[in-house]
Amino acid sequence: MPLQVKVDSPTTCVTGEYLFVFVANADGAITVVDGDRRTLVKGEKVTAGRDFVRSFALKQGFNDFAVTFTPDSAFRPGENQVMAAWDRETLAYTESYAPVSVNHSVLRHSYAGSELRVAPDGDFLGNGTQERPLDLETALLFAKDGQAIVLAGGVYRPVRAVTIPRGNDGRVEARRVLKSAPGERAILDFGRANGGMLLAGNFWTIDCIDVRSTQGNIKGLQVSGNDNIVKNVNTYDCGDTGLQISGNSAEPPAKWPRDNLILNCSSWNNCDPAANNADGFAAKLTCGEGNAFRGCIAFSNVDDGWDLFSKIESGPIGVVLIEDCVAFRNGSLLDGSHQGDGNGFKLGGDGIAVAHILRNSIAYDNRTSGITSNSDPAIVLERNTSYGNGQSNITLYGKGDLSRSFVARGNLSMKGGAADAYREMPELASPDNYFWDGARSVNSAGQQLPTGIFVSADLSLMPVRKPDGSIDMKGLLVLAKNAPAGIGAHIP
Repeated sequence: MPLQVKVDSPTTCVTGEYLFVFVANADGAITVVDGDRRTLVKGEKVTAGRDFVRSFALKQGFNDFAVTFTPDSAFRPGENQVMAAWDRETLAYTESYAPVSVNHSVLRHSYAGSELRVAPDGDFLGNGTQERPLDLETALLFAKDGQAIVLAGGVYRPVRAVTIPRGNDGRVEARRVLKSAPGERAILDFGRANGGMLLAGNFWTIDCIDVRSTQGNIKGLQVSGNDNIVKNVNTYDCGDTGLQISGNSAEPPAKWPRDNLILNCSSWNNCDPAANNADGFAAKLTCGEGNAFRGCIAFSNVDDGWDLFSKIESGPIGVVLIEDCVAFRNGSLLDGSHQGDGNGFKLGGDGIAVAHILRNSIAYDNRTSGITSNSDPAIVLERNTSYGNGQSNITLYGKGDLSRSFVARGNLSMKGGAADAYREMPELASPDNYFWDGARSVNSAGQQLPTGIFVSADLSLMPVRKPDGSIDMKGLLVLAKNAPAGIGAHIP
């Protein structure tokens, strides 16, 4: 196994205290020497896959650290495996437990004021005032806890990924904030960049910006940190999923992103080169517990509106909550081109049981299913409306012999392209679930819903945002007064 070492701390800092984090894939010993040749750490034990953490004092300006890691010669990464290094002469990996060295530099710097002003024509020579704004990259590197980064309206055209790295963290009582100036909107256009936007820090709030036009197979905004709030953000015309919560498959689940809230965001017209992977929103493969989407809209994405896929190789992800959200016309783009999977809410994968919750949400006019478990046998559906989708409005099934433990309460399905599929757990039929049987929307007592229970069923109507960011359905699939109480989604 090739030896891998990493200093997992940012290269900038705004205070005199720096949290140094080192990780290796082998047991061994670490020594750290600073630029003044003072030994800060000498031969301390490192355990494979676990963070080695120490706090170092920083001076203003550049601080240099020489890091040496010596693998334990008795360490074996697996049965019949040894650590290895690349041999330039044989052009192959050979067994090696030789020490490796890493030079790591940290720049300590900060700006005064309660906020940092940023503009499309700002630069690193500015001071963060409205008269001398900074560029976005500099502001993100040197913002202090509680110091808002305020973006002037207009189009920003980064030439590389915009990254908030791991370790660039706010605090629960003093979040770091990135937002557009009041009454304006900043648009991050990644058409010339080799990346999108990555939020790997913790306790950030991102508010009222657009992320668009990433290149092929590059997500718009990826959230891989913890305890973040992303609100009033639009992601569109991206070369992969618009907004995705996911971490790194090479890291253990303890490092997967958790407790993030995506609030009142919209994602549309996202398409990867193969036209089979770009979703509006996703929380999949490598995400932890406590992630939630509220008040979000996904439409006209080439693949699905939402994708919560788990796979065997990485195991189950954490439970995701989707609440007060809308998914429509997914499976093709705004111009009608392409034909992707086209599910509104795809809530699992590989037969892995995770009790994801879809609550008070609406799926309509998607190319295939409005709501599908995608083989997750444990999803929870509460008071949702699924209407007029190309195939079944609601599709619930598992995989293999794992028991089915679906929960469905107060759901309304009408006018699907096929009958709802829940035959693997027929007891889901109940007085408070109105499933589409191919001709009628009917509950277990045989009571049928009339088509006139909505203020409007005109699928050409488009939901819009109210001034507070919440969803206005314009009467579309809004339940009329004659609708049974406690049935279907209630989004005004």
